Amino acid sequence: MKNIFAFNTANVAADGTMTPDGNAYITRRASSSVQGDLEEKREAAARVERASSLPLWLLIIEFIAWLVFICCLGGTLKSLADTPLSVMYENAAAVFYVGGAAGIAALALWIAGRIRKKRVMQSPAVPYLTEEVNKAIARAKEDMEIPADAKCIDIFTCCYKVSAKGKIRYKGMCRYSNAEFYAFIRGDCLCLSTLEFEASIPLATVLSLQRIDKRAEFCGWNKEKAFNAPEYKPYKIRANQYGILFVKPYFSLRISGSQGDFEILFPPYEEQALRSLVNVPVA
Repeated sequence: MKNIFAFNTANVAADGTMTPDGNAYITRRASSSVQGDLEEKREAAARVERASSLPLWLLIIEFIAWLVFICCLGGTLKSLADTPLSVMYENAAAVFYVGGAAGIAALALWIAGRIRKKRVMQSPAVPYLTEEVNKAIARAKEDMEIPADAKCIDIFTCCYKVSAKGKIRYKGMCRYSNAEFYAFIRGDCLCLSTLEFEASIPLATVLSLQRIDKRAEFCGWNKEKAFNAPEYKPYKIRANQYGILFVKPYFSLRISGSQGDFEILFPPYEEQALRSLVNVPVA
C-alpha cells in the first residue's frame, strides 16, 4: 500500500518540484505568481532568522564548551564524595582550569546569542516582514480556495529513493516529515491542501482508519504548543537529542479506487479531527 504523500526523489520536475506517489489525487496546484511571492517572503523571513543566530562555527564551539564544562563538573562532583576538593585540585588542577574556562566561554557565547537574537527581533523590519509573510499566506490560501473553517492537521510525508537493487531508502534524518495540511470537505471529496497543492480523495474510496501499533519517527512540529504540553501528554510523544520525535501508535486512512490502494498517515493526536470529517470505522 502506497503513501499518497510519499515523494520519490527520482521524480523531480523541471521547476524543481517533486511528484507524490498519489499524484492521481492531486487536483489543484498553486499559481506560479502566488507561489513565487510566497517563497520570496519565506526566504526573506529565513534570512532574518539566520541573522538572529550566531554563526554555525560559534554554535559548534558553544556546544563543545558546554560539553567539556559538564564533563568536568560531573567528574568533580562524582569524586567529591570520596576525595576532598583540595586534594582533587592538587592532583588534577588542569581539570578545574579547563572546566572553568569552558564554562565561561559557553556562558559568554550563550549571552552573545541571546543579545544578538534580541537585537535582530527588535528591529523595525521584523513586524513589517511578518505582516508581508501573513499577507502572502492569505493570498496563497485564497488562490487555493481553502475555506476559512478548514482544519489544520498534521500528516506524515516522506521522501525516498530506490537503490539499484530495488531497495527503498528514506531521505533525511528519519522516515517521516510532519507536514501541515488544511483538511475540509468539498462536494463528495475529502480535500487535503497545502499552500502548494491539493489532493482530493473521493469519500466513496475511503475504506477505514487503521490503527498501527508501531512506533513512528518523524521530524517537525507544527502546533503552537510544544509536543510535551499537557494536551499532548496522553500521546507520549518523545524526542531524542537530535530533535527527532517518536510516537506510538499512529493511524492510516486506507483508500482503494481505480488508481490503486493508497494510505494517508496521521499522528494519533489528529484522530478526532479526521473522524470529524470522515465517518469511517477504526480497524
